[in-house]
Amino acid sequence: MAENDIFDEAALDALFSEARDAAVIPSDDLMARIMADAAAHMPQVGGFEAPGARSRWRLMLAAIGGWGAATGLATATMAGLAFGLFLPDAFSDLTANYTSSASVSYDLSDLTPSFYDLLPDES
Repeated sequence: MAENDIFDEAALDALFSEARDAAVIPSDDLMARIMADAAAHMPQVGGFEAPGARSRWRLMLAAIGGWGAATGLATATMAGLAFGLFLPDAFSDLTANYTSSASVSYDLSDLTPSFYDLLPDES
């Protein structure tokens, strides 16, 4: 250290010790302004909905990830239903080797349920 320093080590330690011991309490005016600013940034309740009441549909929609996830699930559901009901011929050609053998032969429609299998019996 240079000889012309204003504070020496002992003086600095005393200054830092005094700063650590001092309790900093914000003024009431500062706390009132902080609380007013926080209240201004709180979400406002709109419509007829109570502050804590959310509909079950909104809660379920939020649980799966919002509208983007809901549209993805709806699209996948419709594609699965379309593939299940209207089996493409290309899929039958690809799976023909796996579903048939030399001794027993099955058609792919024998292995997949039909739409009519899901209907209730009318008897």
